[in-house]
Amino acid sequence: MEKTILILEDNEAILDLLQMNFEDHGFKVIPYADAISVKESDLALASIILSDINMPKLTGIEWALEIRRNGNKTPIVFYTGIANNKSHYESELNEIKNYVFLTKPAPFNDLIKHVNTLLNQSMSLA
Repeated sequence: MEKTILILEDNEAILDLLQMNFEDHGFKVIPYADAISVKESDLALASIILSDINMPKLTGIEWALEIRRNGNKTPIVFYTGIANNKSHYESELNEIKNYVFLTKPAPFNDLIKHVNTLLNQSMSLA
């Protein structure tokens, strides 16, 4: 099965770096610079989502709540530069479920480990 990751990251340099690294690890990457632009057809292809939290227009948390309320159960890795965001969003994260929360900058080896673990857990539950 092809692993497809949808990446939401508003910093173009980070988005490019993440895309290159995930492609090097065998992932098909669907990159987006903001959550508002994500197409349903691309979301349906994603095996896993990697999302920044602090983005213009719609935060990664707001977007995740929206897709969960629409029935999407794709696992999500929140990847944010602000360490205290997790406690700030605790009630929303309880509703989102099936996620991992990582603080930037995490070494890519840690990031890929968490992505693969969450992906494997999700596939074993399906």
